[in-house]
Amino acid sequence: MTAEALVHLGKLFASGPDSIGSLMAGRAEEGIGEPETVARQVAVLADDLLVAVNRLNRRTDLVKVAHSVPDPLTHR
Repeated sequence: MTAEALVHLGKLFASGPDSIGSLMAGRAEEGIGEPETVARQVAVLADDLLVAVNRLNRRTDLVKVAHSVPDPLTHR
């Protein structure tokens, strides 16, 4: 995912059930489901995804740092 896509995901969905993307997802359920519930769940799932991606990015950054530190035994 690109950084821009993650920003859009945050603004359109993860910022809450009243964000435009979450509201649109809820509206798609009108007449067959519960729009408010869908809007809330979409917001929660988007936020969960952003948290997971951020956690993965931190781990990846740590791995990059760990691999860039010279080995004290071989000086590489």
